[in-house]
Amino acid sequence: MFKYVIHKILNKKWMAASLILGNLLLIGMVSGSVVYSNAVLNRLLVKELNNAMETTGVYPLQTAVEIRMDRTRSDVSVAGKVKELEYLTDSLSSDMQLKAREIIRNYYIRTNYLYAPEEKEVNSQVLDLSFLSGMEDHITFLSGKTYSNKLVDGAIEVIVSRKAMMEQDLMLGEELYLADARDKEGNPYKIRITGVFQNAESEDVYWVKSPDSYSKQFFMEENLFRELFVNYEAPEYKWNSIFYVLMDYSNIKSGQVGNMSSVLERFSEKVKAMDCYSYKEYFGELLQDFQVKEVRLNNILFLLEIPIFILLLVFIYMVNKQMMLNERGDIAMLKSRGASGGHIIRIYLYQGIIFSILGLLLGIPLGLFFCYSLGNSNAFLEFVSRTALKVDFTGKAFLASLLCGVISLVITLALAFWHTGETIVSYKRKLNKKAGKPVLKSLVAGAVFLGIAGYSLYNFRLHADTLAAGKGLDPLLFCGAIFFILGMAFLVQGLFPFMTEVIFCTGKNHWNPAAYASFQKLNKASDNQGFILLFLILTVSLGIFDATLARTINGNEEERIVYTTGADLVLQEKWVSNREDIQAYVASLKAMGQNVDESQFTVVYTEPDFDRYKELEGIEKVTKVLMDKGLLVNGNGGKISTALMGIQTKEFGETVNFKNGLLKTHWYNYLNEMGSSEDGILVSSNFRDMLGYKTGDTITCSGEEGSLTGIIKGFVDYWPSYAPVTLEKGKDGKAAEVNQFLIVANLSKVQKEWGITPYQIWIKTSGSSSFIYDFASQNNLQFEVFKDLSANIIEKNNDPFYQGTNGILTLGFIIILLICAIGFLIFWILSIFTRTLQFGVLRAMGMTLGEIIGMLVQEQFFLSVLPIFFGIFIGRLVSGLFVPLIQIAYTSSEQILPLEIMEQGADRVRVLVIVAAMVLLCMLIIGKLISDMKVTKALKLGED
Repeated sequence: MFKYVIHKILNKKWMAASLILGNLLLIGMVSGSVVYSNAVLNRLLVKELNNAMETTGVYPLQTAVEIRMDRTRSDVSVAGKVKELEYLTDSLSSDMQLKAREIIRNYYIRTNYLYAPEEKEVNSQVLDLSFLSGMEDHITFLSGKTYSNKLVDGAIEVIVSRKAMMEQDLMLGEELYLADARDKEGNPYKIRITGVFQNAESEDVYWVKSPDSYSKQFFMEENLFRELFVNYEAPEYKWNSIFYVLMDYSNIKSGQVGNMSSVLERFSEKVKAMDCYSYKEYFGELLQDFQVKEVRLNNILFLLEIPIFILLLVFIYMVNKQMMLNERGDIAMLKSRGASGGHIIRIYLYQGIIFSILGLLLGIPLGLFFCYSLGNSNAFLEFVSRTALKVDFTGKAFLASLLCGVISLVITLALAFWHTGETIVSYKRKLNKKAGKPVLKSLVAGAVFLGIAGYSLYNFRLHADTLAAGKGLDPLLFCGAIFFILGMAFLVQGLFPFMTEVIFCTGKNHWNPAAYASFQKLNKASDNQGFILLFLILTVSLGIFDATLARTINGNEEERIVYTTGADLVLQEKWVSNREDIQAYVASLKAMGQNVDESQFTVVYTEPDFDRYKELEGIEKVTKVLMDKGLLVNGNGGKISTALMGIQTKEFGETVNFKNGLLKTHWYNYLNEMGSSEDGILVSSNFRDMLGYKTGDTITCSGEEGSLTGIIKGFVDYWPSYAPVTLEKGKDGKAAEVNQFLIVANLSKVQKEWGITPYQIWIKTSGSSSFIYDFASQNNLQFEVFKDLSANIIEKNNDPFYQGTNGILTLGFIIILLICAIGFLIFWILSIFTRTLQFGVLRAMGMTLGEIIGMLVQEQFFLSVLPIFFGIFIGRLVSGLFVPLIQIAYTSSEQILPLEIMEQGADRVRVLVIVAAMVLLCMLIIGKLISDMKVTKALKLGED
């Protein structure tokens, strides 16, 4: 039977190749997306850890435990806990399945030191005699040498930091005596300073505390310390212990986070049960936040993959069904020769297993190729050269691939089982039976799917507040789009026969024989015709929807970045002032008992040279913008906090990036109205809506620099860099919307009232922004505020969240176009093979090759070209309904500007180019097949 299956596959090469390709793409997409999402999450995790270190200056994967011996606890009890802590900290990294970057133990005895053994302790100084494990590999000596691991001439050799040397007024080679630590003869231990050290590398994470912070520590060799002072069973001395564990996260995987959290939780419980002096871990909350992001990103990527997954299953179903229809005669013949239903099932079981295995063998490498390629995606359908994603083919990816192979096999077996009852008699009856018109079935299916899609829209509006607060994503919202497409496709499928019938009846008396034969074929409305109609509409609609979704997500986020940044470059140098002098003077007067108010002194600033920016090559426009967020105005019976922006209206309008259409009229009109009077100001619309202000009202704001009065010339809903509403967490941890107020005033008026105060410099560049980095480096400038629009957009493109979304949508769009092309060609090529007898008869009746090709062109127009245009229309329609909702679910908490659906004509052009190429290729193949067709052979087929 296996040989029969192989022979059968080789005789149906087109169908076999199509099924193998379908399995290949299905397994490749699923395995690749699993590996890709895992790689993206790994990159996100490393990025989160790096950001934490940059923000806090503390190595993120770190724990620090300190336990002390004191009067309230038994020394023996504490010593036992120290021993247990050593074991726990040593095994912590391995329990988390990570490599330990550093495990640092710091034991110390706090005692007094004497300059001579006969001195009294009253004149002594406090020191910590200690060891720091592994410090020898992380220090260099400014002078002297390292310590010995044994007593030298009865003395303990120690090394000290540079700061300890200076603060304790010590000398190299100096000998001191420990007041509280004595040898077996009762003599105080002698210590000898042999070296002064500093850290070997400035960025060495080993130094959790900088060497200069050890200003009272005298470090000795670890083993000698343990030999002289440490006894866990019967401690003679009181020593304190600090344990630092730093874990390497360079190769950390997102799949380890769950285990890490569990291990950390158990470790923390054990440490807290020991009643330690202090305990600090720096990554527990970070891991929890990452797990939330991980679930959200996995959900979104999975939901984005569902339409492509369904489409590939539909494609496999379509090819399998076409194969079954073509092999009904073979099945009937086998049944007539005594084959049972089980034999038929086994034939297709072996065939399905072969296709699934080939799909696994070829699909998994294809998935890895997809993953590597998508790692270079910069935006939707855009690729750049960047560091490749570190990919790992996990067990989860293999199981997903195996599941896809099984699903494909189940589809094959289900269709085979449906046809096992086929006999010669039933087969002939079906051939002679006129195909029904499943109009009602299509219309009902369309209504059901549209109903589900409508419910998803209703459900979103019902829970819009939940999404706005960023609490969760509704899977039905994502699936609603594909349900809508399916519903519309079924409606078109159901109404299609009526449309062709109307067109046929309109010119019934004028159609030539070829056109008449074409309409007869269309009006039969076979299952195959309805299926290719549905398939093409589904693929094209999904392609348009994917492209629009990607463009909208990326475009709206980039517009948000442009809006919140304000200009191509925003910077503020560090201004020199007398503020610190005033604060010191006021503090000294208060120390003398005088009641002095700091506000009575005037802060004088030294303004940096603004004109030098005008001369920089690469700057097109530049302007001054004063930003002050600490002002108060009267409102609602109290004080309302507001921000102030001082601008030069002409230069501001020429420099900033502001999208037209956000305000009722062009925003230049607002600038002109404000600039017509020095006292003119613009205020945010919430001054009118919440506080009752009107145009022409006078408003006064006051702050640290003084007060400012202006006349309202207009209200603005949006303004460069202004967020009308922000989400802030309250004391209960819940996010709540907070209204932000804004006053825009003339900079000349502000400086007239307040004098020269620090302002920002907003720049419009003529191209690259690299010049500003060179300028800052050459002039040794430090910026208190620095925003680079191009760098922010690049950061967004590199963000794992957007990179993952762009990658999946890019992969989906490419697969959709590929499946559309392959499905189209398979349908028409197989259609030609199954209609060989019809074409032979038509040629024998005198129809020319050109007329037959014309008949097929007409069929292609109705069954291919029209569905494609329906698909484009439905794709744009579903994009208008669902893309804004999905975009809200993506970034609702950060969204400032009104959502806008973004499309690129190039995406539709890509679809149409693929379609044109398919039609052209199909016509060439059809022409070749028909021209090679022999009439006598076709007629002989009919006789058989």
